[in-house]
Amino acid sequence: MDKLEEKIKKLCKVVRTLTELALEIGTLIAVIRMIFKQ
Repeated sequence: MDKLEEKIKKLCKVVRTLTELALEIGTLIAVIRMIFKQ
């Protein structure tokens, strides 16, 4: 049980990190598009 819980916690951290990365990349892409449209 303890090992499973540790794996789940690690997975949650990875998912959270990936989500933050995706949001940052999405924001970057949006900014770049705005710059090129002007």
